[in-house]
Amino acid sequence: IFFSVGDDKKMFIWDLRSAKKAACSHVISEWAVNSVDCNTYREHILATGSGCKGKGVVRIWDDRKMDAPLNELTLHSDVVDVVSWSRHDANVLATGSRDRKVQLVDIQKAQ
Repeated sequence: IFFSVGDDKKMFIWDLRSAKKAACSHVISEWAVNSVDCNTYREHILATGSGCKGKGVVRIWDDRKMDAPLNELTLHSDVVDVVSWSRHDANVLATGSRDRKVQLVDIQKAQ
């Protein structure tokens, strides 16, 4: 199973074991979605990066409940282009934005 996102504001969930097309898709943002990363410690937890000029948005998702994010973080002043979970700590997420900043955030402590 893998995930893809794009400028159509959707996340596609793919299961190549069963079909050659996406198993399902969800509109997850009001803006283009630029990045998705799966948490290697928590198999159902994902992060996405998006936003618009003046607001960078990171959302944390449970892929079993895609109707609303678990958390939404405004960490940047411009579009978030990349999100990446730490390979050493299940709670740490790195984000990169067009505001020329990289943020490291502990999602359990973030508001």
